[in-house]
Amino acid sequence: MVETWLLLHFPTWLLGLVIVGVCVGISLGGVVLVRRSVKLSDLEEHHDVAGFILAWWVSSTRCCSRSWW
Repeated sequence: MVETWLLLHFPTWLLGLVIVGVCVGISLGGVVLVRRSVKLSDLEEHHDVAGFILAWWVSSTRCCSRSWW
């Protein structure tokens, strides 16, 4: 019912823009919340660990291994 009313009274591009804008706003709010509540030293430590995990994952995939080249 609400969906039908929205689709009949607002252009589709506007609904898409609002949906994307709300999602981006929620994401940015989460980033700001984490940055204010977690110490920078903890973030840096996890960043270093995530770098090793990402490097391992990229090197273990078939498309990025040396044998594919």
